[in-house]
Amino acid sequence: MKLDFKKNFKLLMRMNRLCMSVVIFCAAMMTALYQPFISVWVKNDPDLMRHALTSVLMVVYFYVMESRQVLMSFKSAASLWSQDRWKPIVEGAVNLGTNILFVVFLPEAYKLDGVIFSTIIGFAFIQIPWESHVMFTVFFSRVESRLWWRSQLRFALIAVALCAAAWWATHLVPLAGIAGLAVKGVVAFAVSAGAVLAFFRGDVMSIVKSKGRK
Repeated sequence: MKLDFKKNFKLLMRMNRLCMSVVIFCAAMMTALYQPFISVWVKNDPDLMRHALTSVLMVVYFYVMESRQVLMSFKSAASLWSQDRWKPIVEGAVNLGTNILFVVFLPEAYKLDGVIFSTIIGFAFIQIPWESHVMFTVFFSRVESRLWWRSQLRFALIAVALCAAAWWATHLVPLAGIAGLAVKGVVAFAVSAGAVLAFFRGDVMSIVKSKGRK
């Protein structure tokens, strides 16, 4: 059976759009609610509170890690395992090296941030470029690679905008404690869901129509 590469690429792009709509929504919610949740959890104890950079890095880590999931699924389905067999070793070595570097040289308050950031470096500059290079040289084409990276850049810009909007909206809520967290959660959900529906309306409608046909 001959593979239809164009059809497979269209499926890849569609599945990635659906996945990224969920990832962007979750990232916006996390950005808006991380600090309020931690504040309630530790009862505003300044010794247990982390600065905002930690929550931002956690959101970036989540986004970068999840942004590769669809491509990885297609890569596994195409049985492209041997082409990047050295990737885990290289990424692990870089991760370990940057971990040690950050832990040794960063101030005490930022050592955890350094560990998170070193993992982001491994994903963003080793794993994702390596995986996409294999996928778009062995299975798909370089032209399709450019389309893929353009869409990923667009999703990243949308994610930054939505995260900023959700964070700003929740910080307008003056309430604190559990009640404040609940209200901020509703506000963050309204802003994030509304924006995702606006940017990914075509994908959402296609799902609704496909369910309607059944």
